[in-house]
Amino acid sequence: MSHRILVVDDDDDFRSLLSDLYHQADYDVSSLSNPIDALKILGEESFHLCVTDQSMPELKGVDFIEKLRQITPNMPVIMVSAYLEDELMEKLKRMRIEVFHKPLNIMSLLRKTSELINLAEKDPIDEEPRTVTETPVAKTPLSDSRSFKSFALKSDASKRLKKEFDSIGSEVPNLVLVGDPGTHFYQIAKDIENLSEKDNHFFIYLNNRKTNVFEINKLLSGQPASKTLVFVVYEAFDLGVAQKDALLKLYKKNGPFSGINNPIRFVFCLHEDLDTQFAQGAIDEDFYLILGQKEIYLPRLNLCKEDIPYLAVDIAESYKTEHPESGYSGLDKNCKDLLMNTEWDRNYESLKAVMFGALKSAGSNPITVPLLTTAIENPEELTLTEVEQPATASPAIIHEPQKVEKKEKTPAPVPKATAAAPKPKVSIPKDAAIIDFQDLENESELARNILKGKLF
Repeated sequence: MSHRILVVDDDDDFRSLLSDLYHQADYDVSSLSNPIDALKILGEESFHLCVTDQSMPELKGVDFIEKLRQITPNMPVIMVSAYLEDELMEKLKRMRIEVFHKPLNIMSLLRKTSELINLAEKDPIDEEPRTVTETPVAKTPLSDSRSFKSFALKSDASKRLKKEFDSIGSEVPNLVLVGDPGTHFYQIAKDIENLSEKDNHFFIYLNNRKTNVFEINKLLSGQPASKTLVFVVYEAFDLGVAQKDALLKLYKKNGPFSGINNPIRFVFCLHEDLDTQFAQGAIDEDFYLILGQKEIYLPRLNLCKEDIPYLAVDIAESYKTEHPESGYSGLDKNCKDLLMNTEWDRNYESLKAVMFGALKSAGSNPITVPLLTTAIENPEELTLTEVEQPATASPAIIHEPQKVEKKEKTPAPVPKATAAAPKPKVSIPKDAAIIDFQDLENESELARNILKGKLF
């Protein structure tokens, strides 16, 4: 049985939001608007923690807590309130009540909730507390690494990321993916989709131009009411007022979305964490509260060096599939070290730009170190394809390209893939050695899928 939380607040919207927040964080939640009713249920049932407000007409929060302590003296309590006077703050401190002010910091609230429950279970105070016998619930692993395509899982950083995705379980919660510019958010979100229970979820991918009432309703047309709708907003770092308003209405199922019966979840892709965005005023309180119950920090590409050669090959094979006339015929094995030791300023976006430039220059010849070096120094100006629609994609996937920012190149001890410039032709030795997948561990699925003779 999961930990039980009682939410007591006369504000229907805020109480509903807190209940959904805790439910998505795997808590068993009961909510009541009347503190008198809450005291009655506390005398009949057991809870691990109570969250309440101060300003309630039937009974002030501090008075409710005093009566609650007579029933269950050791249960942790959190008060969430817009304003509290200094004298009342001192009293709550003496009563060992944790206080959160509105606007609410979601991540801090969830961390404190977990901390208080764990502390109460490990270190009960004086009287014997009323407890609920806990039976650990094992989360179902999402899937194996073969469903994970955004990294090759050769580096420690990418393996940790995969474990974090596995820890989510089969039911996708509201998520915030935090990654630097150039991160391949789309492919990472596709991994989350592939790792989820497909029979229970339907993923809808939104860029900024498609984040409006008309487009969202069009995408929802004909979707079965039994599935959880997961909206992936992969340009959430640049949403306008109208777009945020559409997503708020969608979350609350208000106005044009009032007919939706499906559960709704969001995956937002940001360049900074929620607390930083909120502190800077980039998002307001209402929007902050729907953004997510879990943040996942995505590693920079240079922290996943061992994955980079595999990703380069994957890009080349995808390019060959989309451009069969290209005649891509392999990669010089010495390119492996160059790929791993290059500083990829814009992460996957830079790698993709470099590989596209090298592929266009190589034609039907292998990609050699000199050719790849030239592409790194003068990367292809690329319409970003991290949001490209795969051939087998769901009809709901949206494909809208965005352009790569140009950066001026600065000297560095290692090659840097940053700015765009015309590429000179590079002569390609006919006897160039081609990478054999033995060099990159034959056991990987990527190697098995791409291996063709002895060529990458």
